[in-house]
Formats: sequence, C-alpha cells, structure tokens
Amino acid sequence: MALRLINGLFYYDHVLDIDNQALIDEIIATKESPKGEYNKSRPHPYDVDMQHTFYEDVPLKEETFDLLNKKISEVTSQIFKIPNAMSCTEVWGHLVPPGEQTMIHNHDDGERIGLSWVYYPHMPDKSGNLHFVSQTDTQRIMWEIKSTPGTLYLFSSNVLHFTPRNASNETRVSISGNTIASLELKSIIQNDVEFKNNYWYFVGRSGENTLSEDGEEEKDN
Repeated sequence: MALRLINGLFYYDHVLDIDNQALIDEIIATKESPKGEYNKSRPHPYDVDMQHTFYEDVPLKEETFDLLNKKISEVTSQIFKIPNAMSCTEVWGHLVPPGEQTMIHNHDDGERIGLSWVYYPHMPDKSGNLHFVSQTDTQRIMWEIKSTPGTLYLFSSNVLHFTPRNASNETRVSISGNTIASLELKSIIQNDVEFKNNYWYFVGRSGENTLSEDGEEEKDN
C-alpha cells in the first residue's frame, strides 16, 4: 500500500486479493439484463442528483457489496490505524466500451466525511487511465495515473477525475464507491487536532506529513 503525491493531490493505491473474473461476469450480466434491482449498493434514481454518474452505472448484488465493503474497511483501517475506520455508502460497476469515456466529475456531497475509490477488475492497454484534475483560478491541470488491473485507488471525494476515450478494442470494467467515516473516526477527527491535520492532509486539504523525495510514502501492509 502506498500514499502518493501528485501536484498537491494525495491518493492511495493498493492491490486487492479478489476474484476479478467473478466481478466482471456479474457487471456484464447485470448490464445486459433488461431490469436491474436497486439495492443498498445503488440508490434509486429519484434519490440522486441528475448529474450523478449512477445513471451510467451498474448495480451490484448485495453479497458483492458486502465483500467490497469488507475489503475497503480493511484498507481504510490500515490507513487510519482504527478498526472499521470507514464503510461504503454506495458501490457500483461501470462499463466503458471502445470509443467511450467518463466525463469529469467528483463524488463530494459537501457533508460526508469519507473517501471515494475506484477499482479495476479489467483494464486493457490504451483503455483510458484514471486522471485527476487540479483546478485553479486561471487553469485546469490534468494528472494521469497509470491504472492497473487488480488495483484499488482511494482519494478525496472532492477531487475532480475522469477517464479519457477508450482507445482499445475491449471494454474497460471498473467498480467505484464512496465511504463514510465511523463514529469513532469522526470523533477523533473532531477532537484530536494532530489526527485531524493528518486526515485532512490525506484527503488533500491540509496537514504536515512528509513524503520522500520521489513523492511517495510507502505503507507496510
């Protein structure tokens, strides 16, 4: 697991031990189904903003949500050194066929204390790497993240991101989600000044952590 820095934006990447083919098969089968059920992994369309990418995405089975939620909880617990530090509020699959792309967006609702993430069960070459966007008063800077299959990317929910046109001849398969901090983590963030600084530093807002010269801080699993 590694904490990485790009132009003031921080994110974690982590390889997950999970059955990628089962995830791929489920997402494709659900997308091709004439009707998909709305469950806890995907709010009903009437409950989300019209600009939300849920309208392009694929709901997952309850057991798949639970599996991914467990994996994300384990990773965030390693990051913050607190059991069950964060849990998923939404999880969804996403298919990007050749020639298509994902537009610039973020997952920030202005209220939730948590992180967002994307995981790639299938990431063909030239299918469009994850890009983070740094917005200033005068310009918009884009930073490409070399995205690899089997890797989870955790980042601040307020970070703008997108994927460019899929230039391969295969469909890219990804899974995304949002997390919320546990009551214990929220309490620590609100009451522990040093911890609060480290947390907000991680999500790209403030802090005083020190990275190595190559902009990377390795974390032992």
